[in-house]
Amino acid sequence: MRRKFTIDKATRGIVLGYVQKYDEYKKWLVNAREDIEYRGRRPIDGMPKGSFRTDSTGDKAVMLCELEESHRNRIVSAIDEAKLHISTVFPSIEEGRKLTRAIMESCKDSRCNFEAFAGLIPCERSAFYEYKARFIREIKDSIGI
Repeated sequence: MRRKFTIDKATRGIVLGYVQKYDEYKKWLVNAREDIEYRGRRPIDGMPKGSFRTDSTGDKAVMLCELEESHRNRIVSAIDEAKLHISTVFPSIEEGRKLTRAIMESCKDSRCNFEAFAGLIPCERSAFYEYKARFIREIKDSIGI
């Protein structure tokens, strides 16, 4: 007997969309962090430097705080945390990594179901989908949608 999802279809679609954008968001965060940390004293708009003094270290700190509070960072953090929790299901680290990889691939590609991972991950079909539902539910709760 198939169990119903505890998350409505629209919310599940939103979370799966975030998981699909995970790599893109992670690259964006790394690039944004590097841009902030390695920014020179030259004004962004190309205008010549004014006669007033600026606190470039303070400005960088404020920009890094804003980056940490950004929506994309919250999504990446929620997915990383859910991956960590799912990977600790099994006592073996390698088995946890295999399960996490399989769940991420299954979330990113809807055509990639359990049969693609059968024999590669240490769980049965029903357990795999329970772990996947727990993964999605944890992301949803962490993001707050």
